[in-house]
Amino acid sequence: MRGRPERHECLVVTYIRVSELNGDGSRFLTDGPNDTNPSWSPDANWIAFERGADIWLIDAAGKHPRKFTSDGFNPSWRAAGTTQGR
Repeated sequence: MRGRPERHECLVVTYIRVSELNGDGSRFLTDGPNDTNPSWSPDANWIAFERGADIWLIDAAGKHPRKFTSDGFNPSWRAAGTTQGR
């Protein structure tokens, strides 16, 4: 008896990860599942990123994540160090 082929859904999980310039010391800063488009602050102390349809901030050590705004994408920083989503 022939059955129908199974349908498998593909789940893509994305994280924010950093490493040294030479590739050493790679570590995850976020736990996903949908973290994309990281943007370093001008002082390199914060990273703004997309999580789903929201903009989040996390410090450079990967601690203290917080939701910055809802319904934003492609975060970028102003020279004064404030973030903006487009």
